[in-house]
Amino acid sequence: MLESLQGVATLFSASLFCVVVAGCPASGSNDDDFGDDDDAVANDDDASDDDDGAFAYESVTLRGDLLAIQEGDDDDDVADDDDSAAAGSPGDDDDSATGNTARDEARVEGTFVLDYWRNIDAQLRECEQTIAWTGTVEFASSAVSTCAGCTGVLTIDSASVEDVSNRAVEPAACDPADLAVVGRDLGQLLTASGPGAAGGGFLQLALMDTATAIGLGVQPSQSGGLDLQSQAEQIAATGNLMTHVGFVSSAGGTFFDEINFDKVAGASGTSETWSAFWFVFRPSSQGTALETDLSGAYQLGSFWILQ
Repeated sequence: MLESLQGVATLFSASLFCVVVAGCPASGSNDDDFGDDDDAVANDDDASDDDDGAFAYESVTLRGDLLAIQEGDDDDDVADDDDSAAAGSPGDDDDSATGNTARDEARVEGTFVLDYWRNIDAQLRECEQTIAWTGTVEFASSAVSTCAGCTGVLTIDSASVEDVSNRAVEPAACDPADLAVVGRDLGQLLTASGPGAAGGGFLQLALMDTATAIGLGVQPSQSGGLDLQSQAEQIAATGNLMTHVGFVSSAGGTFFDEINFDKVAGASGTSETWSAFWFVFRPSSQGTALETDLSGAYQLGSFWILQ
């Protein structure tokens, strides 16, 4: 799934927006300030201990996936049962079944994948970091009180967050020791919790279904460089359906406030404190054009490059 997502995301790489992250290590340093000396040998300042191959990155792109697991029914009545199971039996999704409805809280599990690029223009990737997590997603008209158009909210259990990058299994995986050397582990920062963490920007995401977002005129950035309707059409051309826009909080106390993300990202609505970051999609054959809830497998792409 992640491989196919990378292919889809690459189609839009020319349209991605950039946001500058203070302290983000960049390749090209020749002063060995963090072990990345890439100057020519003729002008090398530590020829006896050259570290030109050291870990370094200039930008980060983000992607991921999620699985929303509905544990009950979908609000159909017995006369309008839309599954093949008998009423009340396992697999039945109408109101005769016990359990939750599709508008109730559902269990979610997923990953955020961060691609660290030494040179994104040349497509030279340093490594990929995979952060696994579990949580819940809830859909209701009042799911997010500070976002009038948002139809859902995804909340990640901070105790479930785990960096599952493993070089023994995947050679392209990031080594935590490398990220520690450059002092900027963005995967951990974006899922950090607790007072003073200045992270945790991904621990809660507000969701707006695509039809609502387009109807309200929501745009990914304040510059207007990419039209949401056009983005949805480009994704549709790949055989996928954009179902939702995901927003991160700009209300204070997270990584996104640290980088003034709300000054460049499109807001969920006038004077609202949610900024567009993700687009949620899946194969067109598995979704519907008016999909408001999440049920089943989806992929995540980001409108943004961090650099």
